[in-house]
Amino acid sequence: MQVFKRYLTLLTISALPFFWPELSRADLLILDPGLENNPDASGALVVIRIHGQITGRDVTVANNLTKTVIRTIRKPVVVIAELDSPGGEVSAAVELGRLLRKHKALAKVEDGSICASACVFVLAGATNRNVVGEVLIHRPYNPDDQVTSATLQKEKYSALRKEVAKFLDEVNISTSLYDDMLRISPDEARALSASDLEKYGLSADDP
Repeated sequence: MQVFKRYLTLLTISALPFFWPELSRADLLILDPGLENNPDASGALVVIRIHGQITGRDVTVANNLTKTVIRTIRKPVVVIAELDSPGGEVSAAVELGRLLRKHKALAKVEDGSICASACVFVLAGATNRNVVGEVLIHRPYNPDDQVTSATLQKEKYSALRKEVAKFLDEVNISTSLYDDMLRISPDEARALSASDLEKYGLSADDP
């Protein structure tokens, strides 16, 4: 990948009116090799930073801004996702994973960063992965969940499992990943070893 020498723009989700700082922080950073001075440049590098809790707002903003960049630049883009998140909404993470898959993105968990719980589905969506930091799995949960009935909880988790299994099948990741997550309490999160990542298919590229 060529070296990108100039920042074209920095778009920060926190600047938008619907941002909840206590729940999420994500940036969309666009780097460009000088398109204004070099109209023949091959394209731009789009870096999506997911830090903190993942919410549906991250999906909306990342989707809209990525589309805007592509429409404005009218050049091919390379998408990189930098992950450092304890998890969040499973459905939102799945949609972010689909966004990364659509753009054949690289997902990175850098040294000192973590990708836990629902964040693993964002990682799974990427076609290329670079994991140096920690990937942790445990049963996803929502502390603000208002469903108290055991029957309704069972129905909810059954529907969620179908959604996640469908997604994992789409991105060629073993559905055993989610089954194993469900067996682990949030208080006992398990860090995945290199062999674990390989077993689930999270360490290999999937072009």
